[in-house]
Amino acid sequence: MRKIENCPVCSSEKVQHFISTSAQMHSDKEVFKFDQCTDCEFVFLNPKVSPEQLKNYYTKYYLPYRGAEAWGKCGKLVNNSLKKLDLRKLKFVNSVQKLNSSSLLLDVGCGQPSFLKLSKEKSNCQTLGIDFSNEGWSNQNHKYQNIELQIGEVRDLSEKLRPDVITMWHYLEHDYSPIENLSYLKSISKSSTKLIIEVPNFDSSSRKKFGKH
Repeated sequence: MRKIENCPVCSSEKVQHFISTSAQMHSDKEVFKFDQCTDCEFVFLNPKVSPEQLKNYYTKYYLPYRGAEAWGKCGKLVNNSLKKLDLRKLKFVNSVQKLNSSSLLLDVGCGQPSFLKLSKEKSNCQTLGIDFSNEGWSNQNHKYQNIELQIGEVRDLSEKLRPDVITMWHYLEHDYSPIENLSYLKSISKSSTKLIIEVPNFDSSSRKKFGKH
């Protein structure tokens, strides 16, 4: 694990301890430390796990990869909820940039690519999902056979890609190099490309209520 001396976002040296907690959705009770930049208030893992070790925490047992089946008797209810969530995402995308058969939709950190599948079915758009592992779709290739999926990092995307819409649904908070990766995405985009980012709300009442949990 590597200790970070400067804020990854604004490069400030004014960094202080924020909280210590174990990993969610993982059997290992190892404690991780998070620091906060006093200038821009960014909270980040410090020291951070090496990229090679990260895959130990995002296995096939990682809840978002397992989908509704992981919820047992509540699976049907969760499945309906996940479908509604994907519909809301697609509705929001179309409100920003209407998708059609000539559109290319890039989903960064696609996980289990149900959103891309729905977008393909509803809009007949071209789709590409990328994630650093294939755990989200490896056992469901038949389900996602009409979607292009790529294992890799943002920098592995083709320089000639030119997507019309880029989505990041709870990806950016996992990114070790947000500025570099956002800059690269800009370089492979059109001037009209729309970028849609969803991240956890750090100031939410639930975060404050549950604290380190």
